[in-house]
Amino acid sequence: MPRTPESFLKLKEARRQEILKTALRLFALNGYDATSVNDIADEVGCSHGLVYHYFGDKKDIFTTLLDRSLELGYMPIFPNLGTAELDNPKQTLSNVIERIFTELNDKKSDFAYYFYLFLNMRFQKRAPFPRFQTSQSDQRPFVIIKGLIETGQAKGIFAKDDPRDQAIAFFSLMRGLTYVKLHDAKFKLPSVNTIMNLFIRKADDHA
Repeated sequence: MPRTPESFLKLKEARRQEILKTALRLFALNGYDATSVNDIADEVGCSHGLVYHYFGDKKDIFTTLLDRSLELGYMPIFPNLGTAELDNPKQTLSNVIERIFTELNDKKSDFAYYFYLFLNMRFQKRAPFPRFQTSQSDQRPFVIIKGLIETGQAKGIFAKDDPRDQAIAFFSLMRGLTYVKLHDAKFKLPSVNTIMNLFIRKADDHA
């Protein structure tokens, strides 16, 4: 039976999505610099020429994935720090961790790959910037978490360690847990309270 224009378009879109999904996994696990169009084509099981039929080059595939992460709602995990968020930094940080863990535990979600990709972006020398990049440094995830910790310290909630060091520890921990989850979907994440207790000010700290 000959294909209809509608079925042809569906098939074409399915192949495009397959290329994107495969590229996402390879970019996340191997890095942008170490992943080639040929690598993506080999994993999909098609010619590299077919990949170029859908995308201009590797950069086009990568930026398309970054655009898609915004459409999927992954970027707002780290909130802009307004009055409401800063009034209760402990709850805000807990909400961030809860959202991350919920997505990591969702077997149907590609969040783990996107998140790991973003966490490793600074290590990729040739990775293009997102098309939706912001020029405001206070909207960057690291600055947001550091700001939450600083506010929590001022309120006597978080331990009075260097807030930069604590933000580094936070993202290192999230990176490690995401890596394990990518390689073992059955891995049980620690509780949100366990993570929060690493940052909460202890009674001895008040002395």
